Amino acid sequence: MISRLLSLAAAAAFALGASAQVLNSTTGATYGNLTDALNAAEAGAEIVISEDQTIGSRYSITKAVTVSGATGNEVIKASNNNYIMFLIPSNANVGSIAFKNLIFAGSGKSSNKAIFEINKGQNTVTFDNVTFKDFDLNSGDAIQHKNAGKSMLKNVAFENVVVPEGKSMVFIGDNCQTTFAGEMKNVSVFLEKTNSKAFVDAAGVSGDAIPVTIGAAREVGAVVIQGTTNTEMFTLTNADLHLEADEANNNLVLAEGTLGIENVEIEENAPVEYFNLQGVKVAEPTPGLYIMRQGNKTAKVVVR
Repeated sequence: MISRLLSLAAAAAFALGASAQVLNSTTGATYGNLTDALNAAEAGAEIVISEDQTIGSRYSITKAVTVSGATGNEVIKASNNNYIMFLIPSNANVGSIAFKNLIFAGSGKSSNKAIFEINKGQNTVTFDNVTFKDFDLNSGDAIQHKNAGKSMLKNVAFENVVVPEGKSMVFIGDNCQTTFAGEMKNVSVFLEKTNSKAFVDAAGVSGDAIPVTIGAAREVGAVVIQGTTNTEMFTLTNADLHLEADEANNNLVLAEGTLGIENVEIEENAPVEYFNLQGVKVAEPTPGLYIMRQGNKTAKVVVR
């Protein structure tokens, strides 16, 4: 509610001055662009944007700050895709960073860089009601976690975001972790190491099934997703393995064998949808391995 009131106040303030595209709602100062507002912000500042912004080069965030859209339709766009839009460096021990009610958009050009790189365990980066769209990433993942980076994804969507085969929307690296909450759209996850962790918030998660790939080998019975037993929401892409509910501990653990279509009860009258292993919906699947969803059931299937 407080965040919503701030957004309404920001929108009213912007209506009075067309040049004030960005408001620091903590101090009341206004700026012509997001970069200037971030540069001037003190730790703990809340910044609200009322008009679309362009990031011309990589921006390193080294202070605790919240950036929000005034209405939820504001876009932060990359002027080209040959750089990481936002970097949270490993030497920035700043605490919580949040992006809320925003759209991050690519330039439409191919890129070999991630959209975000998140480092350092003391920095928890929250994406709340955020959409990533129109990025063509030719060699990497969309959001990368490195060096004990932490994040929360709450009501996050990826639209027309292309990553190469074997890559994902969310890369969780060595000693890194991500928590999922709310509705997910076209999200996929790569867990690089045995200490790469994925959690589900107590409020739960819904939306598109999330394909999960594990990198380093884990023992059968090892925890893969913590805080849920929903095997329909998370589907393992690794061959000859699947996720199994550990009801006693509220986790999804690694199990042997592929959970195929013959093992899943299907709602016969529900439409069938296919997703590739990066979580992108496929209208006409060619031969290969896919995540199939029919009604509220999902399964890993081979299309021949």
